[in-house]
Amino acid sequence: MSPRMVICKHLDKKSILIIEMLNIVFLHPDLGIGGAERAVVDAAIALKSRGHRVTMLTAHHDTSHCFEETRDGRLSVIAVGDWLPRSLFGRCRALCAYLRMIVVALYLVFFSGIACDVVFCDQISACIPVLRFHRQSMKVSSSFRKNVTKEDE
Repeated sequence: MSPRMVICKHLDKKSILIIEMLNIVFLHPDLGIGGAERAVVDAAIALKSRGHRVTMLTAHHDTSHCFEETRDGRLSVIAVGDWLPRSLFGRCRALCAYLRMIVVALYLVFFSGIACDVVFCDQISACIPVLRFHRQSMKVSSSFRKNVTKEDE
């Protein structure tokens, strides 16, 4: 992974801006056709158009029911854990979704061989502890932020 150098002209001065190309992985529970899927695919396409390497890991990807970008090779999609049930006798759908995403995270960390710099975990946060366990080589983002007060500074 080599950084891309962009030369920008500001008035009569030349400055060099170095943009680091990142290996980015998106974790998404089910790449079907929906609003959340469209947002994730659009974000991945935008990052890829800027030169980053983007891989999408999902627990389910049906090529007959998905967006074209995930089917035609514009995005690299790897389906992991599709053999796990989506529910247990019509119940426990959330539990099954959590388990499927943990399997996806375990695959990324221990079996995939994907060297990633940034991981976007979408919709189900159950995989974050697995990713944080292995965070020495990647940045894991969660939506939790500590409120900083004047006394903390």
